[in-house]
Amino acid sequence: MIWAAISIAYFWPIFKRRLPSKHSIWISGGLSLGLAGLAWVLLYILSRLPAVQGTLHAPYTDLLFANSWYFLPKALEILAQQILITVLVFELYHRFKSLKEVIIGYAICFGGAHILLYSITGAPTLYALIMIVASVLSALIFPYFILKIRGGLVYTYAIHLIFYIILGILFHTWALPGYALK
Repeated sequence: MIWAAISIAYFWPIFKRRLPSKHSIWISGGLSLGLAGLAWVLLYILSRLPAVQGTLHAPYTDLLFANSWYFLPKALEILAQQILITVLVFELYHRFKSLKEVIIGYAICFGGAHILLYSITGAPTLYALIMIVASVLSALIFPYFILKIRGGLVYTYAIHLIFYIILGILFHTWALPGYALK
């Protein structure tokens, strides 16, 4: 939460330049309540699934062993990421003035960061592939939502968070090779 606050404070001039009127706070608040309800339902489903057993290969198995409480700090981490993603999109748009160029630039920056991260840290191939593909595919959604839809930051945050929760549910439903369900 501290990094999210620092990011907002540091990049406030960019947000101030791009964010719509004050009235959007009510839209964002309503969307956030809806997100909280959906996240609560998904986390309840996760809590009812069997736990995963296997060797902990940190840091890439955190999602395999995740429980509902894991997603409280994860939600804040995703918020900080989403703030930085929004700044990236705003700045790319400020420079290129074209949604198509923003999408390409975003895919290169965000997808490239994930490729670099997982290639130098030795993440398991399946995990790295899922995250890299998701980061590149987010280029088809996030820039459009952030630039063209009122409350886009909230929508993209919801998509990002729900992606992780659903991935956690999938990992608790189908055990990956080398893991078993309790």
